Amino acid sequence: MQKDSDSFSESEPKPDGKYSVTLDGFTWNYEVRDGVVTFEFYDETDETRDYRSRMIAVKGTVTIPAILGGRPVTSIGDNAFYGCSGLTAVTIPDSVTSIGDNAFYGCSGLTAVTIPDSVTSIGKEAFCGCSGLTEVTIPDSVTSIGKKAFCGCSGLTEVIIPNSVTSIGDYAFANCSGLVAITVARGNKNFKDVDGVVFSKDGKKLVQFPAGRKGAFVIPDEVTDIGDGAFLGCGALTSVTIPSSVTRIGDYALYYCSGLSSVTILGSEIRKGSTCIGDGAFAGCRCLMSVTIPYSVTNIGNRAFEDCSGLTWVPIPNSVTSIGDYAFAGCSGLTSVTIPDSVSSMGNGTFAYCSSLVAITVARGNKDFKGNNGVVFSKDGTKIVEYPAGRTGLFVIPADVTDIGDGAFYGCSGLTAVTIPDSVTNIGTRAFANCSGLTSVTIPGSVTRIGNGAFSDCRGLTSVTILGSMTKGRTSIGDKAFSGCSRLMSVSIPVSVTDIGYSAFAQCHGLTSVSILGSVTSIGDYAFYCCSGLTSVITGTTSIGYRAFAECTKLRSVLMAENVTNIGDEAFMHCFDLDFMTRLRLKIRSWKCVPLKDFFPLWVAELLAAIIVLCTVCFVLDSFEIRVSSLSDVAIGVGAVNGLSAGHSQATGAGTSYTTVRDI
Repeated sequence: MQKDSDSFSESEPKPDGKYSVTLDGFTWNYEVRDGVVTFEFYDETDETRDYRSRMIAVKGTVTIPAILGGRPVTSIGDNAFYGCSGLTAVTIPDSVTSIGDNAFYGCSGLTAVTIPDSVTSIGKEAFCGCSGLTEVTIPDSVTSIGKKAFCGCSGLTEVIIPNSVTSIGDYAFANCSGLVAITVARGNKNFKDVDGVVFSKDGKKLVQFPAGRKGAFVIPDEVTDIGDGAFLGCGALTSVTIPSSVTRIGDYALYYCSGLSSVTILGSEIRKGSTCIGDGAFAGCRCLMSVTIPYSVTNIGNRAFEDCSGLTWVPIPNSVTSIGDYAFAGCSGLTSVTIPDSVSSMGNGTFAYCSSLVAITVARGNKDFKGNNGVVFSKDGTKIVEYPAGRTGLFVIPADVTDIGDGAFYGCSGLTAVTIPDSVTNIGTRAFANCSGLTSVTIPGSVTRIGNGAFSDCRGLTSVTILGSMTKGRTSIGDKAFSGCSRLMSVSIPVSVTDIGYSAFAQCHGLTSVSILGSVTSIGDYAFYCCSGLTSVITGTTSIGYRAFAECTKLRSVLMAENVTNIGDEAFMHCFDLDFMTRLRLKIRSWKCVPLKDFFPLWVAELLAAIIVLCTVCFVLDSFEIRVSSLSDVAIGVGAVNGLSAGHSQATGAGTSYTTVRDI
């Protein structure tokens, strides 16, 4: 990047390229492309200081020049002033035609902004989170207001949408808690306002409800579509009536309307254009005590009623065919629910964390699911779909179950023990996540997959036994499978396990030792990250991932087999007490030391190459023994043993050789 003073004067037109200039004590960056300029803030120390330094550098008033590098400034670039909370005022020249995405995101000190009548587009989240903004003038040149453009501008009290606007993005004025009305100019051909609420011109779509409006609201009969985020953050809204004309309730339409206590969806018969309740549509409406779902509804989206803790009962009509992931998760007041005949699809963790729900009823005529003692199974009984989160004590999984579904026991804090039969082959993603009452688990040798996050954050879990044998196939431990099990003290990993996933045992602070032998070929990135109680590791794996044992601050010894081929970057970072032990067999090719053969015999060249590599990676070698052969290559990543303190031990056994590293 060139500075203007390097080779150009400020008045001289510059060719395409990136430049910087100092104005009012700040360094700015701009790009010339096709003869016009995109303006961005630039901190000259940005390459050596963190991003936070850049955000706090600008304070007070900023005037954006109309000309830079002899070219007109036509655009304020994406993220130009992102997070500049000290910015209080900005002057935008009338050469600017576009304000980029996130251009003033989080500029909480900005109190007023005048957008010149040259601007035609306001980008996504351009002024999002500008909580101090009390006034904004949108000129009659703007045609497009991006998604979340003014979201979270809680100080904004008035907005006028001019005639020129043809597009308003979802959530454009969501969470503007001071806004009690939005005015649309009468000549606008695409939008209109009715009593301060924005609709499409034909009245069929409700685009934006002012978040500061209080009380009840009845949606007009002609509306068919409630837009995504239309009521998002309307905390003073107490009740809403949705007419039978509505066929779509958009994603997050009434998300976190914290004062909402009643929702009525009118309509009594199944008809064409049936209703979809979108993802997160009513999520976080914690005061919501009742909701009437009519027979027109066929789909309840992911997280549609999540965290509606005031709900005690939800009648699901016999028109609903699909209930999404976590649709009613966290509805802690829910005491009973019936899955009707019509439901053919249930998502993961549909009723997770419903701590008052002790049984789930499935209608007898349902062709895809069945209930057994209040637990939901697939119709053939081979899969557990949903366990009621309010149930306590021991649960014995029936012997014909082969699959524990994704999120089946998610958030069942009262579950203290579970018996898994040897018919089970799969434990799904987050199947037992956050089962804080579970203290021990034995996983039979029949299991071939432990899914991602299967037992994550089971903070009461102290012991895990994974049974297995060479004759029953292979088992993979998924990403984050046991992460956050802070009291886990012991884990038995059998020879049948082949892969340990990303963060599989991260932050298991109770673990003191671990043996990973048998068929394991790789330990994933962050696999044992921040296991602060871990003191020793024995592993026969060939690959140790990035930061696999980083921040294991009490780790003192690591014994690795001779077939290790890769130790990832920062694999043992900040293991300050570690006496690092490994057995190496090296190829001369792997260290690119062939030129040594021109001066020494081959065996001498190989030995020198190994010594050079070890000294380069480890800095100080206390003592070493190396057996040279051509059986394997070892790649040691950048900073693999960064942060080691003095070590004093060397392990040598019959037919083996090790290296002890210290003082890194």
